[in-house]
Amino acid sequence: EFPFIQYGRQIALRAIDRDRIKEILKSAFYNPSLITEEDIDNYYKPFKIDGWTDSLVGIIRDSGGNNLPNELSSLTIPVRIIWGLQDSWINIEEGKKINLEIKSSVMDVVENAGHLPMLENPEEFDKVLVKMLKV
Repeated sequence: EFPFIQYGRQIALRAIDRDRIKEILKSAFYNPSLITEEDIDNYYKPFKIDGWTDSLVGIIRDSGGNNLPNELSSLTIPVRIIWGLQDSWINIEEGKKINLEIKSSVMDVVENAGHLPMLENPEEFDKVLVKMLKV
């Protein structure tokens, strides 16, 4: 095992706690006042599982840019892209590019939502899902 991975695990164990999860969620939401204690608990829960640091090391390793496959244009199945209009993590322009690349895709934008529209504006998110399932 590379020393980087060992040290990465040690750093992660010290750096990720419930308060840090709350801060991460605040950065993902357009309206952080909508974050509930249950949301924080649910996002923190996986970090209590033995071996979670291995997953984090993989996420960090792969976070150097858009790692979507180059063959998105070859997809022929229906694809629904749901994007929060106020996503501060990934600009909506990226979603529009993906939508153009996947010929079989439809993009819906959820207003008043950041990176987690399913939590921040569940009513609008659910309308998109129901519309998609009726097609």
